[in-house]
Order: sequence, then C-alpha cells, then structure tokens
Amino acid sequence: METKKEITIDELAGMMQRGFVALENKMDSKFDKLDSKFDRLDNKVNGLKSEMDRKFDRVDERFDQVLTNQDHILGRLENLETDNTAGAEASRRQEDKLEDYEKRIIVTEKKLGIGAAI
Repeated sequence: METKKEITIDELAGMMQRGFVALENKMDSKFDKLDSKFDRLDNKVNGLKSEMDRKFDRVDERFDQVLTNQDHILGRLENLETDNTAGAEASRRQEDKLEDYEKRIIVTEKKLGIGAAI
C-alpha cells in the first residue's frame, strides 16, 4: 500500500500561493496582450478619424466654393432680373410714345388733308 504523505498547512498555503502567483502571472500576460491589441486598435481608429476629418475638410472646402459660386450666380441673376424689369418698363414707355406719335401724326395728316395710304 501506498503511504499518504501528510502536508502541513504551511506547505498547503505555499502551494496555493504559488498557484495564485502563477495564475496572476498568466493573467497579467493575457491582459498585457489585450492592452497591446487595444492600443493598436486605438491607433487605427485615430488614424481613420484623422483621415475622415481631412476628407470632410475637403468636402467642406468644395461646398464653400459651390456656395460662393451660387451666390455669384444669384447676384448675376438678380442683376438680369433688374435689367429685364427696367428694359420692360422702357419698352412700355416707348410703345406708349409710339402710340401717341401715331395718333398725333393721324391728327396732323387729317388737318393737313394728307392721308396715309395704308
């Protein structure tokens, strides 16, 4: 028969302590690897964020150019509308004057006895 070896409480405590130390070292190693992976992930995310910020900055610049050009076009359109309104008013005044002149010519021709052969 085998004889059982008796273990003292101090020996058992030492075995437990060594087991916990080994487990702690293993866990520390695993956590260090996780920390390293998270650091790499953080770096990638920060790099992507920086790249996205640059792209959005370029989009903002282009959009500002579009808005500036739109303002320029709207200004020109307003000028054309103003010119068109002024031109229409001038044309109406010219038509009114022309009608007045035609009436005056007809009256003058009647008074002079010369008729228009129209």
